[in-house]
Amino acid sequence: MAMPICPFAGLAATWPQVGPWTAVRELGTGGMGSVYAAHGPAAVEVALKLLDPARTGHLRERLLAEARAAATVSHPRLVRCLDVGEHAGVPFLVMDLVSGGDGDGLVRRHKGRIPRDVLLSIAQDTASGLLALHAAGIIHRDLKPSNLLFDQAGHALVADFGLAHLDDGAPGITRTGFTVGTPDYMAPEQARGEALDGRADLYALAATLYHLATGRPPHQGSTAWAVLGAVLAEPFPDVLVMRPDLGPGFGAVMRKLGAKPRNERYANAQVLLDDLVLVVAGRSPVHARWRSSTEMLAAAPAPTGPIVLIIDDDPLVRRIYASGLGSRGLIPIAAADGAGGIDLAARMHPAIAVVDLVLPDMDGSEVVRRLRLAHPHLPIAVLSNAFGDSQLAAAKRAGATKVFAKAQTPPSILAGELLAMLPRSNADNRSTAALPVSAVSEPAEALATADTALARMQVLVRRLDGAASEDATLSELAAAARGLSAAAGAAGVSAAATLAAATETLARELIAQPQRRSVSNRRTLQHAVAALRPMIISPACPLGSQRALAVDDDRMARALVGAALDRVGIPHDVVATAEEALQRLAGGRYAMLLTDVVMDHISGFQLAARVRALPGCAVLPVLFVTGLDDFPTFFAAGEGTGTDLIAKPYLLIELGVKALVLLATSQGQATSRIC
Repeated sequence: MAMPICPFAGLAATWPQVGPWTAVRELGTGGMGSVYAAHGPAAVEVALKLLDPARTGHLRERLLAEARAAATVSHPRLVRCLDVGEHAGVPFLVMDLVSGGDGDGLVRRHKGRIPRDVLLSIAQDTASGLLALHAAGIIHRDLKPSNLLFDQAGHALVADFGLAHLDDGAPGITRTGFTVGTPDYMAPEQARGEALDGRADLYALAATLYHLATGRPPHQGSTAWAVLGAVLAEPFPDVLVMRPDLGPGFGAVMRKLGAKPRNERYANAQVLLDDLVLVVAGRSPVHARWRSSTEMLAAAPAPTGPIVLIIDDDPLVRRIYASGLGSRGLIPIAAADGAGGIDLAARMHPAIAVVDLVLPDMDGSEVVRRLRLAHPHLPIAVLSNAFGDSQLAAAKRAGATKVFAKAQTPPSILAGELLAMLPRSNADNRSTAALPVSAVSEPAEALATADTALARMQVLVRRLDGAASEDATLSELAAAARGLSAAAGAAGVSAAATLAAATETLARELIAQPQRRSVSNRRTLQHAVAALRPMIISPACPLGSQRALAVDDDRMARALVGAALDRVGIPHDVVATAEEALQRLAGGRYAMLLTDVVMDHISGFQLAARVRALPGCAVLPVLFVTGLDDFPTFFAAGEGTGTDLIAKPYLLIELGVKALVLLATSQGQATSRIC
């Protein structure tokens, strides 16, 4: 048998020997590392997991400590951890080799229709394993089909416990404030980055069982951010819709196990096991009561009032606006894509439509055009990024009645605008009762939504390294920024909403123009994401309320800087000489200076030094616009001093984002930075 290929350079000197273990064949690879069948001192074949040192990084000690803790837990439904260590800088774990495959393979073999008795057996086995883990104070945090392994007798064993905090290279889930795990199976509180307990694993078990029963996870989306949004905003789907053969008892257990509020789930794995024993015996569960969809619909009051169709692919945005509009006497119905929205409009005859311009299946302006053709008198409001100029123009040409920027249009304002757009008969008949939907507490929950989006953005900007996957990373970064902008706008935090919207636009322009990608704009995106967190925590005054001064001796350059500042709504003055700039700054009130580096008679650096000698201008933020590209040298000397650099040629939106970031940063560092 050929020796397996060495996975990491540090192991080359001793490969295939890793400590006392000898790798004999590769079993699989993944984002965390590689797994090999191996032999050890007892000559019994084991599974040797080698973890990528580039992914573990500074978390190595925590990883090894948690793995050693996990090794102390022994239970028939847990894969045993036999050894933990580090060899030539590469962390490794040694586990029992379980030969019956994993949950993903089981789904493939059964074509997504695993029998009821097998599902119940898996549920009992997994709950038993989780009960032992939780009793030892360990939360799995990444339970999913691939982490369920099967022995020769068909029993499910839980694997890889205690390691989930390394996913995406983010800090550990044991710290609050970070979103880590596998989005398809993640509990809502985990998606929000909150402190966890064993009920997060119970939710993951519900999501895993749903996947095993139906062949797909409970929530789907084109990006990880879309899935996270659905986890937070949409109810757990009824498994009986796709698998009525599973019966009401199984459905009741799944409903309680997958409850979004954690206090509505099973309190612990033992209570779940009690109900599973009853369901296996053909009896009704005692801790979970099953209600059919028909029963729930019959119990719900029939709402009255004008119907508002919301077409937006972001589930969190849909929830924020649906709840906000519903609480103001409108009846929201929602679609996640253009085709679904057009179909809903034909069937439900809404009084008004609200259309997002970025949709997964067709351009939002095309949705507007089709709605206008089918419903000539339907008022159509467009919600979009404030900086998507071409999109907004296309929407107006397609027949939009009115256009709104998400960043500046919280639900309270949108509701008033929509009511004003309604025909008089509809407006007079609106209900004063709130729609019975999952309510959003404005602005607290909108801010929590924004924080979740920001956590996702923090993970994504770390991936912007010019790798082949950069297109996908930029696309998801844009989607998360769009969600953050809408949520911050709904909460009334306009400064964060504006910067997030500009960040989304920059990401989309870099997708459209890959040849324009550079160290400069990647750094701009990273700085924007870093600036957003304090803006959400401590909302500041609107960024567009502060005036900037730009100086450049080149007429075309002055026009470009002015256009960039116009695009992000920063009021400004533009002058041609350093002398005029000094006069303006000495007698005026400006929050930022933008200057070319190379000018006649004086350099931008010299100008900045003279400006900061003026009374009250010692910490005035300065953005240097130049043809220089020596970024490492500049940032080593200038970062943290209220300065930044952008190299020509630049995207207008990139300069706009840099200016917004400098304004936001200066607001956060002092109560006043205006001279």
